[in-house]
Amino acid sequence: MRWTLAIATYNRPDALRECIKYALAQSCPPYEIAVVDASSEWASSRQMVLKMAGLTHVAYEPAHIRGSAAQRNQLIKIATGDVLFLIDDDSYMHRDCAAEIMKAYEADTENKVVGVGALQTFAMPDDSTSAMKLDQPNRPSLRDKINALFEQELDLERMLLPYDENYPDHPVPPSVSHLNVGSTRYMNGFRMTFRRSIISQIGFDESLKKYASAEDMDASYRASRFGALLNAYDARIFHDKSPNERLSRHTRELLGYMNLAYLYRIKGHDPKRLMMTFSVRLLRRMAVDAMRDASKQRISFPCVRADLKALSLLPKILNDRDIDGWYAAMQEKIISRNID
Repeated sequence: MRWTLAIATYNRPDALRECIKYALAQSCPPYEIAVVDASSEWASSRQMVLKMAGLTHVAYEPAHIRGSAAQRNQLIKIATGDVLFLIDDDSYMHRDCAAEIMKAYEADTENKVVGVGALQTFAMPDDSTSAMKLDQPNRPSLRDKINALFEQELDLERMLLPYDENYPDHPVPPSVSHLNVGSTRYMNGFRMTFRRSIISQIGFDESLKKYASAEDMDASYRASRFGALLNAYDARIFHDKSPNERLSRHTRELLGYMNLAYLYRIKGHDPKRLMMTFSVRLLRRMAVDAMRDASKQRISFPCVRADLKALSLLPKILNDRDIDGWYAAMQEKIISRNID
């Protein structure tokens, strides 16, 4: 089977270069590199990628519409590999990452696996020292334990709810059970791969604009209706989230909540019940966010303010008759203001 590195990018040529460098260094290298670039200087980045790729086939296009969901849909149309690695432009794969993922697809003789996610690591692919430290068991300090509790409570998956009455149930297929893999309900965008035959049917929801928070969760959930989503535990990937953050913490948090609420309204089997459950989870999240903002000495409490704003808008999302038009305008307003 052949895999395509399919990257949506915008004004991050340095990150894109690193992403492609590590992809080309894979023990199982890509058949093809596909890039959809929303940058004004996309042509110069295209020349860079062509030079790096050598004999590897490259499909590089300017974006028709700037936005993660729209650019990924454009990638699906131009990519030709059997499996699409739709990872972020700042996701850097360890040397055997692609090989471990492709093992799952190739062992799946009955085509029951629709997507496979890599495992996030906090070591750069070429940082053997950090990798060794991560593998060494350490006795956690009290501060480490508190931080772990925060991270557990703040995990986005605690805010996710199934559109259907129950989650799709697809256990690990017997043909891949000998591999170090496990079932999952969702995949984050920085580590997701799909069979092209499946993701071309599903696509990404372009009603989520620009930053498009939760478009990865939405797509992976809908894909899971067709078959198993797996995590490949030996496929390691590093996500470099720190450079070039374009939106404030408050804006990212607020968009994340609003997008989830919008998706529950338009795709949920029982929007009213889903919104009530989501409200309860938001209240719980707000209590944790208050402690988090205080511990980080964020005097404007950006996360708590995002929680409160989202809660105040939930009735509008649930009851507005022109939800699509209203929400499109609301996203633009939140992104354009981008308050701290």
